Amino acid sequence: FQQLLLLGPVLYIYVRKVLQPQVGLSPKTAWHFLPAALYLLYSLVVFVVDVWLLDEFYFYADGIDKDLKLWYQTLGLLSIIGYCGWSLWYYACYRRSLANEVSFADALTFSWIRQFLWALLLIIFLRTGFLVLFPQFGDFGIKFWYYFAFGLLTYFIAFLGYRHLDRSTALTAIPQPTLRQWEPDR
Repeated sequence: FQQLLLLGPVLYIYVRKVLQPQVGLSPKTAWHFLPAALYLLYSLVVFVVDVWLLDEFYFYADGIDKDLKLWYQTLGLLSIIGYCGWSLWYYACYRRSLANEVSFADALTFSWIRQFLWALLLIIFLRTGFLVLFPQFGDFGIKFWYYFAFGLLTYFIAFLGYRHLDRSTALTAIPQPTLRQWEPDR
């Protein structure tokens, strides 16, 4: 069960909450989860019909998982790319607002978020490029380069997380500013 439509909104809300922990989640936030909820409902209906009504399996009738259908994978990919871009935009707005509010903005920039988002976009574009160039994607020789690059980016993200953890303990001595509640420039 893949819930690709859930990844983008969770990423965006996480970035918002890290950058502005004082801002609560509003009922408007629930709209971000509507596509994922609709797909979950669709999957549950198919499951109930398969198991309790028809006693046959629609999801695997042709031997292919419906979660791997091109329309769903494409929609999920576009959702993740869109929310990743939106998170980068939100981060840029945060940096601009922070620079106007405090004098020690460099210590609070959360540059690891920007680096993480760019690394995630690179992983997505790398995966998409390999699927376009090598649609069968069956030989290990072809996969080797993808897995090597994916591994390097994964280590890079892990390193960013470790470095952020190390710095965040050092930053506890710096007084955290109370930024006025702001919305990104539209």
